[in-house]
Amino acid sequence: MRTSTGLRDVHAALASGAVDDRSVMAQAPQQEWAELAALVRQYQQVADSPVIRPLGRHYDVVITAAGTAGARLIQLMDTVQPGGCGPVIAEDGRPWLYWLVPPGTIGTWHNRYAACLSAPMKIPFPPLHHDGPTGPYWLRPFRADIRVGPGMLHDSLNAIRPRLTPYDALGELLGLGRDEPSAPQR
Repeated sequence: MRTSTGLRDVHAALASGAVDDRSVMAQAPQQEWAELAALVRQYQQVADSPVIRPLGRHYDVVITAAGTAGARLIQLMDTVQPGGCGPVIAEDGRPWLYWLVPPGTIGTWHNRYAACLSAPMKIPFPPLHHDGPTGPYWLRPFRADIRVGPGMLHDSLNAIRPRLTPYDALGELLGLGRDEPSAPQR
């Protein structure tokens, strides 16, 4: 059995006769509680951090616009999917929502308003209890037995037609636009 540093110090002080039992017994719980508190704080930092999870085995992710269009999409999905919308990740200050869909969705996903990602991609998963803005958070809670219905999400996206799409952001990043290139000047 491993004895903590605090207990070793207590045992050494008692063995040497340098202190009496009452003073040591008063200090021992304080030292133990301080060590336990430090461990809890260390664990809490880890428990409150997002975890990078691979896609493709348990879920794929569909990326859509957040904002007003995202809110309308969430409302619609809450009404059309039995039991309400499945798990959705948001991140404060980012214009995207991440919808957890069944693995393999990428093979059949074709929608101009959203992109689907799978393996070998990874995304940050918020802690399960994190349901408010500060980093990634669960806009709709994660439940191991529920995924967003890709067919219902596809149809809902076509009904709402968000103006901002992940493809627009990628095109902007690459310096591409939706418009046809102008004819070369002669």
